[in-house]
Amino acid sequence: MEVSSVEARSDLVVDARVENEGNGWAGSGANPWHLDQNTESILFLTNESDQPARIGFQVTTQGIHYYLTQLKLQPHETRAINIRLLRDVQLADFRKNKIPAAATDGSVSWIRLDNVPVMGRLLVITRHAGMSSSYDCCTCPCPPSDSYIEVDPPSINLLPGWATQLSAYDYKVNCNGQYFSYDWTDGVNWSSSNSGVATVNSRGYVTASTTGSAKINASTIGLSYTWTQFEGCYSTGISLQNSGTANVQKPQFLLVLYSQCGQYSCPSGYTSTTLGDFVTYQVLDANGNGIPIQGMTVVESTSDVSGACPGAVNDSSEWTTDTTGTLTSGDSLFQCCPPGTDCGKSWNRSFTVDGYPVLITTGIANGQTGTHNIFQAVCNNGQASCPTLYPSP
Repeated sequence: MEVSSVEARSDLVVDARVENEGNGWAGSGANPWHLDQNTESILFLTNESDQPARIGFQVTTQGIHYYLTQLKLQPHETRAINIRLLRDVQLADFRKNKIPAAATDGSVSWIRLDNVPVMGRLLVITRHAGMSSSYDCCTCPCPPSDSYIEVDPPSINLLPGWATQLSAYDYKVNCNGQYFSYDWTDGVNWSSSNSGVATVNSRGYVTASTTGSAKINASTIGLSYTWTQFEGCYSTGISLQNSGTANVQKPQFLLVLYSQCGQYSCPSGYTSTTLGDFVTYQVLDANGNGIPIQGMTVVESTSDVSGACPGAVNDSSEWTTDTTGTLTSGDSLFQCCPPGTDCGKSWNRSFTVDGYPVLITTGIANGQTGTHNIFQAVCNNGQASCPTLYPSP
């Protein structure tokens, strides 16, 4: 079979022979690609059947394996995959890998995942030479065998009432020992080992109910293919299963990680600079374990407790947490003093994490829970001292 195409950026005409089912299920293997100012690498795939065809696909370069896990050809569809565009778009795959932006050489591998005829060819087109190279090798007489399932991510951290999506990826190995991965999220059976803690629906969507831990299981029946000269290609069913862990924690404390006194700029009409206390916190559960969740909302509210001081004290604040459950910026406790003023004032602070009331602690191992909810700011002759943290009454 011959496929002709005209290269859009020049007058180069490419005639490429594309292998078909009469040549041993060609269209699989590890094939070299190259990119530079004058060279393009394009993979052409055609589904010759009346059924959809799933394709295992990976690009390898600089020791990195980059997968497309949802590549499917509709009946009789031809797909052109431009390696340059795939590199330049810089989209991460399910393993968070990207094709390095500066990569110029590597290999591209593909294989049919279903028992249907698929043909393919990689063309490396060199414009200035007016020529092209066409690659195909390492043919396999059978579809790849299922090897194992991976649940992604393998561990998730949630608050009660939160929900998130898990995925399942089926790893397959072909006759050349190459591994390919395909998204099987909708093709496996999902279950939870502890539905009181977390439930999962038929598409891998996990909902947390209460604190604790649950295994989220994915299972299915896969196929192992064997080729013999007399019987051809035949399959045997095999059991595949794996699981991830759902950890559900409830916020209970904010741990004081550090507190540092420094300068703070005040509004006009007050002492131009004053000392402020910059405090950073980490979210903990009732057992004092960190909750490593990004994006929790931490809200601080302040209210008068005692004293009178006309200066400005910090307003209520709001933060989000990073991947360790730590506030993305410190809390500034400050007092701005009118010139020549002697006064003091105490303020109460209360915090919530995603709506859950929490206490301040310097470490629950020594019973220091809820001991830093009040701070006092003092002005001496218009100069502020560092705010002092006091125990709650």
